[in-house]
Amino acid sequence: MYYNPINKIILITLFFITISCANISFAQEIQNPEDIAAVNDAFENNFYDALTQKALENHDKAVVSLQKCLETVTTNPAIYNELGKNYLALKKYAEAQNAFQKAVDLNPKERWYWNGLYDVFYETKDYNNAITTVLRLIDFNPNFQDDLVSLYMYTQQKDKALALLKKMEQTTNLSEKMEFYKLQLEKTPEVNKPKKQDLEESIKKNPLVEQNYIDLIYQYAASNNEEKAFEIAKLLAENIPTSDWAHVSLAKFYLNNNDGTNAVNSVFKVLESLKIDIKIKHRVFNEFLLFAATHETFMEPLKKASIILEQD
Repeated sequence: MYYNPINKIILITLFFITISCANISFAQEIQNPEDIAAVNDAFENNFYDALTQKALENHDKAVVSLQKCLETVTTNPAIYNELGKNYLALKKYAEAQNAFQKAVDLNPKERWYWNGLYDVFYETKDYNNAITTVLRLIDFNPNFQDDLVSLYMYTQQKDKALALLKKMEQTTNLSEKMEFYKLQLEKTPEVNKPKKQDLEESIKKNPLVEQNYIDLIYQYAASNNEEKAFEIAKLLAENIPTSDWAHVSLAKFYLNNNDGTNAVNSVFKVLESLKIDIKIKHRVFNEFLLFAATHETFMEPLKKASIILEQD
């Protein structure tokens, strides 16, 4: 194969600039001056051939030449970076990951080595490792925050995605894609629902806001913390005696605990309410029906409850 000597000089010069920036010296590994000259010459030829083969998309041949480079120089991260690029092009992802990781280990301050590692994780849809890597890339370039938002979306970490978007918009204009994500997330109930701790603080500050109790009760119930949900329902009934919603939860808890007397009171409160949806009333009635089927003393209250429901 014919090599253009001018192109070779340009490529090798650029490579040795890279080596200089990385503080890599071939002489550190080989002490004899004559050996250094011979090794440098062989190294230059192999590395130039690797760059040429990569440009021609002969990535397997480029890998062979780079491996020859590693036979004489084993601590140059630029070689591992080039090796990673060729393995990635060949879709040999495990080999590419190992090569880029070696480059990163040798010089963690070089952004492009992290970028190669990120490319492997992204292409293989290893989004969790991609997140870890892109967090490092953000230190080099804040624009990678867009990638992080997308990765959070891919991994269903929507709360983190929204929090990051809100942080980003304080310092920059969001891209069209990020605006779309933000709009989508703000319409997602599970992302925007307040946290338990926030709801508890809100109840302490303003105990007359019924919705805070309701949200907190449902969150505790959803996490199977029935005892805590029961505690909040009782607190709602105590602080807001006119609340019918407190009795939706109380009826269920009393029935589960075989407290029929208190359950009847809450069931009637629910069925007589003008605020509670008919579907919820039917659910509460059905729960009472199952309870009464095994507690005959509550058949009369059940008949009365049935009449109230029919009249609704």
